[in-house]
Amino acid sequence: MNQIFERKEYFEYYSMQPIADEMLNNNPQLKEEFLKKLESDENFKNNPYARMNFFYEQTPYFDEKYNVYPILRVIDEL
Repeated sequence: MNQIFERKEYFEYYSMQPIADEMLNNNPQLKEEFLKKLESDENFKNNPYARMNFFYEQTPYFDEKYNVYPILRVIDEL
């Protein structure tokens, strides 16, 4: 079961950088959120991977089921 805790989807900086630039230019709300996070979070500010991951999580390429695990099943009795 350990495999489900491993991240399978990643991004490469060279491919994500143009996408992040476009997102910043075309989405003022996202740009504002990014700049606020830069100002308020020192770890985010000093971590290039976290900054790029911020944009990656906003793309359709990000796995929406990441960190969602089927560990419980609820059955309603009639």
